[in-house]
Amino acid sequence: MGATSFGKQKMLYSLGGVENWLFFNPDSIVNHTIPLPDAEKFAYQVQSANLRGFESNARNGSSVLLINAEMRIPITEYLTRRLPKNVLLRNLQLVAFYDIGTAWQGLSPFSTENPLNTTSIDPGASTGVVSPIRVRVNYYRRPIIQGAGFGLRTVFLGYFLRLDYAWGIETGALQRPMVYLSLGTDF
Repeated sequence: MGATSFGKQKMLYSLGGVENWLFFNPDSIVNHTIPLPDAEKFAYQVQSANLRGFESNARNGSSVLLINAEMRIPITEYLTRRLPKNVLLRNLQLVAFYDIGTAWQGLSPFSTENPLNTTSIDPGASTGVVSPIRVRVNYYRRPIIQGAGFGLRTVFLGYFLRLDYAWGIETGALQRPMVYLSLGTDF
């Protein structure tokens, strides 16, 4: 999946997490670790999922690229010749997946305009004191993040139920594993 937004009212693509996440933490967007691009006006915010292994807003910007690969194994079909009447068991699948993607502001993910590469330090922010000094630090982080793991898929009350266990890979380091439970109309 890839998209870009330009013009006076851009879309802000927020990359990370999964669609229809049942225990989504909205603080992951509000208390984002990746700063929002402050020079642009955004009309809409779009969740660009699935990039498992990360909270929402692991990367953001007016452009996004995402690749998902899954291998699904229908467990019940391999274990028995007669499919059970129970919908949960009949549709049970084991899944292995790999996700890779990035979202950025500017011409490329490696651009200095990308907020991922910039941090503002306000010494008075932690103490509540207004400080005349504000430092802007430019540093480089790898913009591309990856996620890998395994999960289960089935049908529950006419909806697709997904349980994923994923590890994120950022800047070559394996992140702590995350569990996602989601319920939706699309596998």
